[in-house]
Amino acid sequence: MKKFFLLIFLYCFLFLLSGCSYSHKAETRTYPDIVYATIDDKTIWSFCELLDLIDYNGADTQGYPYPITPTSIYLSSSYRLNKEDTMLITELPLVESVAENGREILTRVSKITPANNWIVIEEYLAAKDWNQGHIKLIAINLDNKNQLEIATGGYSGGRHFRYFIKDNYIFWSSQHLDEIFEAAIMNLNTGEKQELHNVKPDSEITISSGLILIDGIPIKLEI
Repeated sequence: MKKFFLLIFLYCFLFLLSGCSYSHKAETRTYPDIVYATIDDKTIWSFCELLDLIDYNGADTQGYPYPITPTSIYLSSSYRLNKEDTMLITELPLVESVAENGREILTRVSKITPANNWIVIEEYLAAKDWNQGHIKLIAINLDNKNQLEIATGGYSGGRHFRYFIKDNYIFWSSQHLDEIFEAAIMNLNTGEKQELHNVKPDSEITISSGLILIDGIPIKLEI
């Protein structure tokens, strides 16, 4: 009789133990991440693989998937997004940098904007938990594949970053709380940058005919 109860106890213990170990298994799934923009009858698009952790006992993603492959930028001659009928423009690194604490800062494309024969790519750079990341803007020339690093900024911790593109010019401003600490405009064709002053967080910016208007006040473009 004692052996019977001992066997029952052992069976229950093993059942509970197996249940606990099962709950700590990391269930994962991968799926593609695609961002695209159209240029006339062509499509520019990015592709990478994301990993989604269902159980967070490993790397804590707090429910956010993160990239596990470098991001490829393609140009297709149609609206069909397939790798067979496409041209590879560039491949962005999976790991942008490594922080002082050893955490890898990963690259993920969040937006693509055409600018004549250029494209401006908005990258979101963050660790696997995907918190407190920052924005990086780069430009790629579709004719010769030259790249320009434009600016960086953030959307968290009291930071705000905005930009817009007109023809071959890109304007951006970086803000922390209520203070603008950088405002500039770049000519993508030359790579030259012009610093702008007296820009406020809510300033209205217009680019037209060799001028940039800040709240209606014209400033000559020197680039």
